[in-house]
Amino acid sequence: MDQATQATTPTAPTYAGDETFAHAAAVATSVIDSLTTDTYPSSVRIEPILPSGWAVTILFLSHQAAGLYAVAAHADVPVTRAVQGEEIHLEVYARVLEVDVRAAVLVTQAQVAQLEGEPTPLDGEPGHTAAVFTAPVPLGSSVMAGVPAVTPVEVPGGGR
Repeated sequence: MDQATQATTPTAPTYAGDETFAHAAAVATSVIDSLTTDTYPSSVRIEPILPSGWAVTILFLSHQAAGLYAVAAHADVPVTRAVQGEEIHLEVYARVLEVDVRAAVLVTQAQVAQLEGEPTPLDGEPGHTAAVFTAPVPLGSSVMAGVPAVTPVEVPGGGR
């Protein structure tokens, strides 16, 4: 009876994922390096996309929104926008050195106007949200005046 001289366990297929991830990380680094410290993003995520390749997602907080415009300039692509209720979702999508790069931020209309060099909306104009001021209510006429005060109670034995 002949015996097998080779291993019966199949070998794992060769996957160049580490090199591909390293390339995506290098692309992400080059995009981030094009920003100034006051426009650094709040989050950078590198993830695989099928069937092959990697994607970089860069998320900004509203006070970092200028970074999104810097990413757009770096990749030479336009900033797209979509209205979501009272806010505007700005997004950049580009293919940089064979890696999908997406950057996004959620901002107000006034922030978009400031970022794009437009005058900010004035009172009464669409997009302006005026601060509502309400005068303080004296405690004697408020609902809270009738609520009994809560006094702390000491637990026997000093425990919690």
